[in-house]
Amino acid sequence: MAIDKIPSVALDSGVPTRAQLPAGCILQVVQVVKTDTWTTSSTTMADVTGLSLTITPTSVNSKVLVLVDVHIGYSVYAGVFYLLRNGVKIYAGDGGLSRCGLYSNAYTPSNSQYSLIPLTATFLDSPASTTAVTYKIQGSSYANGTNTYVNRTAQDINESNRDGLTASSITLMEVAA
Repeated sequence: MAIDKIPSVALDSGVPTRAQLPAGCILQVVQVVKTDTWTTSSTTMADVTGLSLTITPTSVNSKVLVLVDVHIGYSVYAGVFYLLRNGVKIYAGDGGLSRCGLYSNAYTPSNSQYSLIPLTATFLDSPASTTAVTYKIQGSSYANGTNTYVNRTAQDINESNRDGLTASSITLMEVAA
């Protein structure tokens, strides 16, 4: 955008308030980074500890840009992961919210024990709220007796030149409407 095309903001005090900023401006940014690991062998959806984040929008018209970066290891299949807003699954494909969410059932039989799969999402949400809104990741295993992991492979052999641990994050940005 050319410098002469930037919208002007009338300022009474010299510093704009959030309400004076034009649409598309980022009003606040919050982030959580998970550096430890998480494991499940259950087919029941469970919160991934450390991957929950709350933001309080300043306007009911604000959007929230949700950025998810999670690294999944698995013993056979990768299991299922959901993105939730205030406990309700959001950001799912055709087939409705009763089917898989962000990620499901990758299978690499020759080297799955050493694989990490990136789970990413970029979603512009409209929570229509000025009270606290919580976004979180839930996950489950493919089947009882199989394991799904966050931030580690199934083997987790702890060698400096391979099979390291990773970090995962959720970043929330309030966007002016």
